[in-house]
Amino acid sequence: MTTSGDFADEAQDAGFTEKTGTTHLTQEDLAIAQERTVDETLRGLPGIGVTKGGTFGLGLLHVRGVGGQGLVFLDGMPVPDSLPGVVNLNALLPDGQDRIEIKRGFNPASRTFGSLGGSIDLTSRTAKDDSADLRVEGGTFGFLKETARGNLAGKKARLAVTVTRADAFDGAYHAQKSNNNPERDPYHANQVLMKAGLDLSDAVAWEGSMLYRDAWNAWDGYGIRKGMFAMADEKDSFFAEESWIAQNTLTAHINADWDMRLQLGYIHTDNQAKVMGITPGYTTDLYLARWENNQRLWHGKGGDVIRLVWGAEGRHEWAEAPTFGPPPALAPGASFAESRNQQAGFLETRFAYGKLSGDMGVRYESYDRFQSHALVHAALAWQVQDTLKLRANGGNGFRIPSYAERLFPLLGNPQLKPERGAGGDLGLEWQALSNLRFNLTGFYTRHDNLIVVSWEPQPTAQLPCIGECIGNVANASIAGLETSAELVFNPQWRGGAAYTYNDGRNLDNGRRLPFQAKDSVRVWGEWRAPNLPLTLWAEGIYRSLSQNDLGNTLDVDDAFHLNVHVNYRVMPRLDLYVRGENINNDKTPDIYSFDHAGAAVYGGLSYRL
Repeated sequence: MTTSGDFADEAQDAGFTEKTGTTHLTQEDLAIAQERTVDETLRGLPGIGVTKGGTFGLGLLHVRGVGGQGLVFLDGMPVPDSLPGVVNLNALLPDGQDRIEIKRGFNPASRTFGSLGGSIDLTSRTAKDDSADLRVEGGTFGFLKETARGNLAGKKARLAVTVTRADAFDGAYHAQKSNNNPERDPYHANQVLMKAGLDLSDAVAWEGSMLYRDAWNAWDGYGIRKGMFAMADEKDSFFAEESWIAQNTLTAHINADWDMRLQLGYIHTDNQAKVMGITPGYTTDLYLARWENNQRLWHGKGGDVIRLVWGAEGRHEWAEAPTFGPPPALAPGASFAESRNQQAGFLETRFAYGKLSGDMGVRYESYDRFQSHALVHAALAWQVQDTLKLRANGGNGFRIPSYAERLFPLLGNPQLKPERGAGGDLGLEWQALSNLRFNLTGFYTRHDNLIVVSWEPQPTAQLPCIGECIGNVANASIAGLETSAELVFNPQWRGGAAYTYNDGRNLDNGRRLPFQAKDSVRVWGEWRAPNLPLTLWAEGIYRSLSQNDLGNTLDVDDAFHLNVHVNYRVMPRLDLYVRGENINNDKTPDIYSFDHAGAAVYGGLSYRL
């Protein structure tokens, strides 16, 4: 029987955009550095930008210079942002995932257009056998993490569970220690991720998953440091997040040429904080219903095929948040509450004929509070030779602001406008040698009212706020180049490199967009000892200087981090490992006035029961 996850892959067989120009991270890839968080797994990959304030907690995530809610998905459900434009990636642990797919550029019409730069799709683990394992890790910052995983797999039923507890009892600094902020900021989090499946018959299957996470971060407020508005220690400040992400998917195999899928999902967030003497926060609910059909209209010799993908999607959102007056008084105001609806229909054809494959589609999105939009997408791939493929991808997108971006007190912007974009990319994939694979892609997008996060030292007409602000850039463009290569030297040695050039500009004044480094480089290597159960893995990640504000007056210097990991299999069921992060001790922050930890070392064990 085809499960819902298999259905998604099968439905994409005729569309090259889901198979090329995409980075696939398997469980083996995710396990290379053991207990690293998702953001550390993604950092340095082509087109990916990760910006973190401090070591544990929250950060900005961009694909091709664009972020926001709708960028990250878990089992088809959009992962909510924790703060305006900020995703809590620490709560999405790699060991709870089966795979991660990074799709760059505009998605096909059958996919949501919630992200204008691409999407990061996480698929939670599916039980394949009866097994269990326990992982324990500790190290710098008084860090301790325990992870238990269990699997039950019968002929027709499956259940996988991952439970994690993480604590940084002597946490890293949030506001910069070197800027007269000596207070450390601890971190605590719990996560439960479950996924179950049941074959109801030979033609019908059900699959459901649920993520619960509860995180608490010590936080800091604002102050004046060296004559500038900056992060400053605040003893009792904190940010707490509780969220649920649940989905149920029913897949039906109607006949040999027709598969149907119905997904129902629910997301609840309850985020609370204490800062500068007030208690900001917000609560949201999101309900999603998605109906998708995949029909094979024609198939010929070999893999020649034409498919039609069509369906509809509906969302209902509700949010509530307190309001406060402008600083310094921050007087409490009336509570804000709002609901909104979105409906969409899509029609897409996917084809493969000889050396050509691709997709063409249209999606119509209707909103009760925003203007309706017709969105299009087209993509084509040409297998020029067995070792060379050329590809092109183009379309447009539209994203409404999330409730966190609009409502979060002090940081949100109720006047935020939806963002629009149009563009495309050209690329190639070349198997230069039997052991050398190479990718190269150039891209360009033009944006209206691009939603950006910036650090503003003083209010402006464009952003009437100070500190971490979110607003629109009326006219922007993002152009760039992504390239990567992987080389397998022999059964013991393999490695690779990636480079991203990103030129994001405010077209009204020519200044660079905030939090977007122009250059990033990642080089990595892995060595497996020929006569010992020993694996050594290392990576070096460089990012160039970036500006933090729209006026390009706050520069954050370039930085280089060297990460290493050593794993030793003591016995078939027991692994011991040591990993070092930023072992070259580069303390350059990602964000102005936020701290960045120096070298950190962690050790752990993994035992398979």
